[in-house]
Amino acid sequence: MSGSAQFLLVEAADLQTLLVKEEELRQSLDTLVNDQALDGYQALSVQIPSLQRQRENIALAEKLYQSRLTGLFNDAGLPSQAASAAQEQFEVNKDRTLSAADWLASADKSYWESLLIDWSEQRVVSVIRFEGMKEVAENTLQVLASEHDSVYYVDRIRAISDLMEDYREQITDWLGLAYLIILLILVSRYRTSVWRIIMPPLLASVLTLGTLVQLEQGINLFHLLALILVLGIGLDMGIFLAETRNSLRTWLAVTLSAFTSLMAFGLLALSATPVLYHFGLTVLLGLVFVWLLTITFRTEADGVTDDQ
Repeated sequence: MSGSAQFLLVEAADLQTLLVKEEELRQSLDTLVNDQALDGYQALSVQIPSLQRQRENIALAEKLYQSRLTGLFNDAGLPSQAASAAQEQFEVNKDRTLSAADWLASADKSYWESLLIDWSEQRVVSVIRFEGMKEVAENTLQVLASEHDSVYYVDRIRAISDLMEDYREQITDWLGLAYLIILLILVSRYRTSVWRIIMPPLLASVLTLGTLVQLEQGINLFHLLALILVLGIGLDMGIFLAETRNSLRTWLAVTLSAFTSLMAFGLLALSATPVLYHFGLTVLLGLVFVWLLTITFRTEADGVTDDQ
């Protein structure tokens, strides 16, 4: 359970306050377990009760000794002296408690070290880990954390997913802004012919994303990062061909450039590592599309020259 992705992070000024806070949280956690919304949980206070809980337990035991001890001994056929001796023994030891520090010093460190993640004079931080959590339990835990000070519900998988989603949205915005800025820069030189330069990488990106959605049922951060490379190479091809009036030498150069880039990055599509696979597949599709579209948009009206 030490690798659980969902947990409660509990913070307090000292260890005893932390244990008391965990015990309050466990009342709700036990309810979730009884309702089968949780299969179980792992908490430090399960193994070492707070001093407050220990004293409460001792008080309950004292009531049982006073009210039922003599009757139990009589029912068992034991002499009354045995009941008196047991009562005296209890009175001698009833004020003894186990401090958390003593327990931590003697307990197996490999167990509690993953639960007590920070222990200093300024603060103490522990985690309560879960097993077999249902969706209804997740909602309850979020509410539970919000109702207690210095208690936080952490879902590491969701946190990483949200972070990647934010990056994906930012990269999408920056790509769109990059196309707009490039268009404004190029239009001052190429006027009405600028579409022949900007459209191949733009349409190649759109076709690549459409293909990826069909193949992989979604777009992630690494697909979008690869489109930056598609944009750069596509612009190079368009600008070089426009400047040299579709020279055969330039066609050869941009074709070799696309081919070497495809070999360098596109073959990453064969990788078993997901990040490299997504990046490589995007570059592979994008460069193929951008090369084909560049050929399509360089019309015969532009002419083809051989500047040998």
